[in-house]
Amino acid sequence: MTDKQIVARIEGEEIFSWQLNDEMQNYAYEVLKKDMEELNSYELTLARDEALEKLIGGELFYLEALSAGITADENEINKSLSDFMKNFSDSRAYEIYLAERKITKDDLVKLIRKNIIKDKFLSALLKKIPPVTNKDAEKYFEKIKDKISLPPKVSLYVIYISNPTDEEREKFRNAFSTVQGRKIEFFLAEKIIKDMNQVIPSIKEEKIIQKSINELDPIVARKLLSMEENQFSEIVETEKSIETIYLIAKVMHIPMNEEDGKREAAKYLAIVRIKKILDAYTDMLKEKYKIEIFL
Repeated sequence: MTDKQIVARIEGEEIFSWQLNDEMQNYAYEVLKKDMEELNSYELTLARDEALEKLIGGELFYLEALSAGITADENEINKSLSDFMKNFSDSRAYEIYLAERKITKDDLVKLIRKNIIKDKFLSALLKKIPPVTNKDAEKYFEKIKDKISLPPKVSLYVIYISNPTDEEREKFRNAFSTVQGRKIEFFLAEKIIKDMNQVIPSIKEEKIIQKSINELDPIVARKLLSMEENQFSEIVETEKSIETIYLIAKVMHIPMNEEDGKREAAKYLAIVRIKKILDAYTDMLKEKYKIEIFL
């Protein structure tokens, strides 16, 4: 499957495999809390089906937006493109992004334009949905209060070298390759880290206690959620650093107080209502527009 292969067409509007792959990755991380490489066959099929459904829904709403006369001007497109470019460290990273998907800047701009038009339509639609009342929120809170909780918290060591030499990289690998993936008692882990400081003076460690998973880099957060306590992670290398993580502890379920819980319940209920309305609207639009799927 090439990245420019068409996977679906809705009234002439095409969805490409690179869009499906990106959306599958988003679903894997946001819903399944896994990397794509970690998904089993069932999860892969689920991620593909959900991603395709979302992309088709987006195209349907875009077509409805066009029918309603909604447009996007150059200033809006340029601002969205500028915001998107902030995801890349430099122009080289942006070029790699385009090359991996076999798309051009014009392809990207076209997609940005479509998303602006679609989002304007959805924004206008959502404004028509009545807000959640306090009574609704309290009732929903009683229904889900045993399931609602704060984000997990973790305590860990980050052991790293910044701007390592080749010799320091080799020493770091030798020091930690034998312990990665293994469960090691905390006092032994601290001794290992201390001993490594003697062997490699440039090693630094940062101890992080009771940090909310939401405050960490998403890639690091995902890694920590998949690890067991008292375990060293695999060694991660970049051009400017080499590091490993030792997970001291993690607390997965932290109950909310009633006031915060009701606020969260109101958010959840609003999302549930919106999803039901959008799903019903999408089903209606599927009858209106021609949809072709090529998987």
